[in-house]
Amino acid sequence: AGPVGVALGIEYLERSQDWSIDERVENNELLYVGFFPTAIDRELSRKSGFLELVVPLLQDLPFVSFMELELAARYTDHETIGGTTSWKAALSWYPLEDLQFRTSLNQAVRAPSINDLYLNFGNQDVLAPPSFFDPCAGVIFDGSAALEARCIATGVPAEAVGSQEIRVSPQGIVGYYGGNADIREETGNTLSVGLVWTPYSIEGLSASIDYFSIEIEDYIGRLPGNAREQVQECYFPNDPATELSGFCSSVERNDGGAITRINAGLKNIATHSIKGFDLSISKTSDFLGGVLDATYVASFINSKEFSVTGTNLAEDCAGKFNVTLGGNACSRPVTDLKHRATLGWARSQYSMQLTWTHLSSVDDGDEEQLYFVEHIPAYDSVDLAMAYDFYSGFKLVGGIRNLFDTAPTILGDNSFEANTYPNLYDVFGRTFYLRASHQF
Repeated sequence: AGPVGVALGIEYLERSQDWSIDERVENNELLYVGFFPTAIDRELSRKSGFLELVVPLLQDLPFVSFMELELAARYTDHETIGGTTSWKAALSWYPLEDLQFRTSLNQAVRAPSINDLYLNFGNQDVLAPPSFFDPCAGVIFDGSAALEARCIATGVPAEAVGSQEIRVSPQGIVGYYGGNADIREETGNTLSVGLVWTPYSIEGLSASIDYFSIEIEDYIGRLPGNAREQVQECYFPNDPATELSGFCSSVERNDGGAITRINAGLKNIATHSIKGFDLSISKTSDFLGGVLDATYVASFINSKEFSVTGTNLAEDCAGKFNVTLGGNACSRPVTDLKHRATLGWARSQYSMQLTWTHLSSVDDGDEEQLYFVEHIPAYDSVDLAMAYDFYSGFKLVGGIRNLFDTAPTILGDNSFEANTYPNLYDVFGRTFYLRASHQF
């Protein structure tokens, strides 16, 4: 059916990070509200080998105008976590010349970053009596068989359960919220199935629709709640039938059973998945002596689920914002629909483009708290751009962003980013710009 394409290679990558803090802040000469991590000066390296194949399978047969298989694999030796493998298999089938079915299955890997491994905010939280006690020690231990089993399962010797020897000292223990040198890689599995139509009978038309399902295992994040709340969830879980809650991974004890630290920092804590459809339609045609180009691209999210391993905590973030689970992946708005429609026209030296961006509405996902604003309505923004090319290397570009001056919904305590979400909604309002460039 045709020649086989082969690509192979090796790669060496080194990352370095040097994080320093302004001396004026360290010396308290400037007031900074918040906290800094300790300085990071680290390097990470990795070595990889990869192989890619494109294999034509069939051609010019009934219901098979063309069929092709794509295979790829990469092995990476990481300095920190050892060897990982990622791969891809994709099939492209043209039953007709202008109709394509495509599907792919792949596994991707994200190794922990320097910050994931080594970020350290110091002793942010000191847990000490009378506000904090070990549930397995002294008079705090209630004598129940269920609590005794949890204590033993988290490292307390059976003979030490309920004893005064493992109680928390008046000096307290540390609640830690930084990186973790023991975390492993995240593994993502993706399935996609789609259809592409480029009819020869309709000049300039192309359309595609793809279903996608992505699941990330061993998702790196922090368990919900602070160090005290995580201890509570370990030994007194909301679901009494839970044999050993995932929150118990935060409790670190010595050989004698005494708590040495509550590690509320980064861990491989969850499974994170998203499912939906991508749609794309474009059409070009002649218009007023020039070329008119219309494009519509949309993404529909059916579900975006986040479940914490070893707990009954799970949430579907689709259509919500300020969800207490899932970190930034769910605290920021997860719109059911995002689309971008563009209409462009070009003739000779002139070109212009009108762009319409739409974000569907979202509801507040924190069910335990009633906020002043519980709903963000759908948001629409229109941009206009124009350009003139002098054909001498000089080009003039101007336009208006947010043409109708659409303002974002102003929130309160359920947003921690300037009372809205500036990564999604425009906070500057109508903006005019003009840019001149010259290419030599």
